[in-house]
Amino acid sequence: EPNWASVQALAGVEGTTPAYEKLPDDMAENNRWRLWAEVEKPEEEKLPGDWKNLTSFQRLLILRCLRPDRITAALEGFVGEQIGKNYVSDQAVPLDVSYADSTPTTPMFFVLSPGVDPVKPVEVLGMKLGFCEDNNNFYNVSLGQGQEPVAESAMENCFKDGGWSMLANLHLVARWLLRLEKILENYAVIYTKMAQIAKKKAEKKAARKRAVAAAKAAEDKKKAEELAAAKAAAGETEEAEEGEEGEEGENAADGEAAEGEGGGK
Repeated sequence: EPNWASVQALAGVEGTTPAYEKLPDDMAENNRWRLWAEVEKPEEEKLPGDWKNLTSFQRLLILRCLRPDRITAALEGFVGEQIGKNYVSDQAVPLDVSYADSTPTTPMFFVLSPGVDPVKPVEVLGMKLGFCEDNNNFYNVSLGQGQEPVAESAMENCFKDGGWSMLANLHLVARWLLRLEKILENYAVIYTKMAQIAKKKAEKKAARKRAVAAAKAAEDKKKAEELAAAKAAAGETEEAEEGEEGEEGENAADGEAAEGEGGGK
């Protein structure tokens, strides 16, 4: 049997206590190995006899020989034990984080585990962002049974008017996936061109705004300089007038002093 051939091969591996070379004889003589191999999850049970003293990795080799169907589960336990459960536990990325990393030309794919349904989280995020069936901008299409045209119509509406198309059960329409890829590529080309045109328009608009702002700033500067020059000229005129008034006052005072001297004589 394949399992027994694996045990015989394992017997040639050295460096264990007990030694693997004793494993074939021990299995042949003791029914406890059969009982251990027939439990639902043998990786969670202790090995018979002194074999329970083997290291975790050495026990994996025996499990690989007798129950290869359980090696994946056992490896998850081994990795979690050695370097941490974070490396084997499912840690779903929050949908809003994935959405922030996506673009209109990059669809989001959900690779599902048994019993997982992404529809509800998508609907919740859609409601938050204004995409829902009540607004006619959220389409949930379950593919299969001729639903491909419905999916294409939903994508076309979303591309023209803005919205979300959620396509479920892609694995049921393998032949249609090539067409889906071409549709998405075409949307990406059109969207990129539209984005480039919008960018050029925005740049021209921004340039016009900068030009208007620069012209206004120059005009304001000129007005400020003219105002400052006018104030300076007005100040000089006032100083000149004050000077003339001061000279006239001095002359008048000198005249009065002269008259006073003449009267004293």
